[in-house]
Amino acid sequence: MKNLFKKLGQCSKIKLFAFGVLAIAFAACFFVDMGSGIGMLAAAPIITLAKKDSRMSAEEEEFLNKIEGPLNEAFDNFSKGFITEERLQGIIEKSMTDFINKNKDKMPADDLKKSLDDMQETVKTVVKEIQKMKDGGITLGNGSMIEKAIDEIIDNPKMVDFINSKSRTTGKIPFNIKGIVSLENNYEGNLLTTQQTGRVIVDVNERRINVRDLMTVDQGDPEFTSIAYAKIIDLDRNAVAVSENGRLPESAFKMKEETANIARIGTHVNISKRLLKSRPYLRSFLINRLPKWVRMAEDFQILFGDGTGDNLLGIVGQSNDISKWLTAVVAKGEAGSVESVESYNKGEQTMITFSKPFDKIEEGMLIKFTGAPEVTSGTASKLNSENMMHKHNDRKIMINVPYADIVPQSAGKLSESEIAALKFEVKNNFFNTVEDPNYGDAINAVIAVLTYGEFTPNVVALNPSDVFMIQTLKDTSGRSLDLITGIDGTKRISGRVIVETTIVPPGYYFIGDMANAAALVDYTSLFIEFAEDIESKLTNQVTVIAQEEVLMPVYNPFAFAYGKLDDVLAAITKKKD
Repeated sequence: MKNLFKKLGQCSKIKLFAFGVLAIAFAACFFVDMGSGIGMLAAAPIITLAKKDSRMSAEEEEFLNKIEGPLNEAFDNFSKGFITEERLQGIIEKSMTDFINKNKDKMPADDLKKSLDDMQETVKTVVKEIQKMKDGGITLGNGSMIEKAIDEIIDNPKMVDFINSKSRTTGKIPFNIKGIVSLENNYEGNLLTTQQTGRVIVDVNERRINVRDLMTVDQGDPEFTSIAYAKIIDLDRNAVAVSENGRLPESAFKMKEETANIARIGTHVNISKRLLKSRPYLRSFLINRLPKWVRMAEDFQILFGDGTGDNLLGIVGQSNDISKWLTAVVAKGEAGSVESVESYNKGEQTMITFSKPFDKIEEGMLIKFTGAPEVTSGTASKLNSENMMHKHNDRKIMINVPYADIVPQSAGKLSESEIAALKFEVKNNFFNTVEDPNYGDAINAVIAVLTYGEFTPNVVALNPSDVFMIQTLKDTSGRSLDLITGIDGTKRISGRVIVETTIVPPGYYFIGDMANAAALVDYTSLFIEFAEDIESKLTNQVTVIAQEEVLMPVYNPFAFAYGKLDDVLAAITKKKD
């Protein structure tokens, strides 16, 4: 192709004029037909018509300078497949006719015919060589969303000035990949000096799903470098039924202000400046690689950041380990925590009032008292056994135990000193209740505990190895348990979609309400910047910087659960007698 355009530069002046007219007609036809939806890419000239050592008149040189750009753009558009060879030939024939009509009175017929024959031959050679390049796969692709995203970077005036050494840095160039469905390579070739395939071979693939893909992502306000929100730490929901003129009890709550600060996440890499001229390479490298490296570090911060130094305060450090929650005491009352023990529903049940609120107690949990006196000699009070409770409010519960089975028969009630001496512990009722549980039961228990707390877990994230393990579980006769179901590649467990991801390590689970209980805030969205200094200039390298700034408030840590599947399995296993 280089030799071809060198040949064009040696044409006579009249042939260059004719070729210029052809180029203008070509470009005009292209713009008229394609203007509805296809934008032209700015390209450097591939041929210079007005030579400094030519004997052209000022008028001729000015004319050639004007048509030089359209000429180069016309062949570039044909090489990219915007029009077919047949359409190009039609445009050429029309341009020839226009040229003859314009110049038939200015040139002898023989000279005009020879010039046109030479021009036709030259144009046919151009078309043939470009078609040969297209057949060989050398093309810039089909204008996908990915290509448009990276083209915005490469064609940015800041980038053009940088490549042409007019500036030392590109400054911040926005990197917008919203709407891109696939990040796979889709170009068919490149324009390097040697022909290559349109694929970059790597041994390690990047993570397909990032934590931010599962979260609510908001745009931050650049005027504020932190987010403050109120967190309620104590509740006293003390509502009861009263008479028409009865006094309503007081409820209360305590709160404190929490703050989420900015974390800057990014990386940089040095590359040869020559690679900046290769669009296909930059597409693959910048779109498929560098941003994903930033996202991988972001994943770690969102889940496992410890909140110290420059780290985010991650979700895992604030979440529940369900195995510990299943075995731990939910609430504990020391002596003096019980205010009254009264008969309820004509003595069929017992109402217990606490002297302070216990907001972590939930409906259906198990409560066990100590220190209750015997009903009769040798007959223990049923207060000293585990009983399921019904929650009235944060200060009052009811148990399904007849009042006569918990108080001394002789006195018919508990004295003030006996009530003041009562202690209790509250546990959930999932603990040690499942015979021969499997991993499906363990995950169901985690979901049940979160749902029990009135949360709505919408993300069940498991390592692919654990998904495979659960899918292959069988009963004693060798039949599949079918704990995981799926249609069209979407896998579900307990009716919830499973997110298979390496973000969660093997043997662990991450389950929670990612839509409502936490949010990721893009204070500065991910951007790419090209820069150089004296040192990089000496080695003909540039530095590519990818970075972002994010905040992450976790509004309700109790809506998340993270831990080992085996620990949950052990916690829910019913003990053998």
